[in-house]
Amino acid sequence: MSKDFDFDFSEFEEFAEHFDSMLSDEPFLLDLANEIGNGMLSSLKLNTPVGQYDDTIFFVRGGKLLKFTDTKNSRTGGNLARNWFLKSAQKLGSSYTVEAYNNTEYGPYVNDGHRKADHSGWVEGQFFVEAAMDEVEYNVDPILKARFLEYLKRFGVS
Repeated sequence: MSKDFDFDFSEFEEFAEHFDSMLSDEPFLLDLANEIGNGMLSSLKLNTPVGQYDDTIFFVRGGKLLKFTDTKNSRTGGNLARNWFLKSAQKLGSSYTVEAYNNTEYGPYVNDGHRKADHSGWVEGQFFVEAAMDEVEYNVDPILKARFLEYLKRFGVS
């Protein structure tokens, strides 16, 4: 036996329209990309090594290398870590990108490693950019899930 049923699809159709518009909600996606970018910037700054300098000073006078100790002016570095910046997220084609950059000239040498100035060997890289990117990759899924669930609540989906 078959019975006829009336079913009202209007709520489903309304949800489908909202869902379609949600997937193309550019401000939401740009905000999300910027949030992930800020996490990336924070991770880069925390992972970037900070130089520790002793109080030894070297200079050349009259062709001779002079070395002395200055206990008043020992210092800590941090120039490389301070110079991380973030470009705002933007849409490129169907993707959203956010870019972090560092304008410190010697940054790639610290990260990747370099030959010693006197050519006597190799200074190993610190690979702090790779460590920061691994951290961002690890954290991106929970961030996306939480923000997407918050976003769905605006449309009455729980």
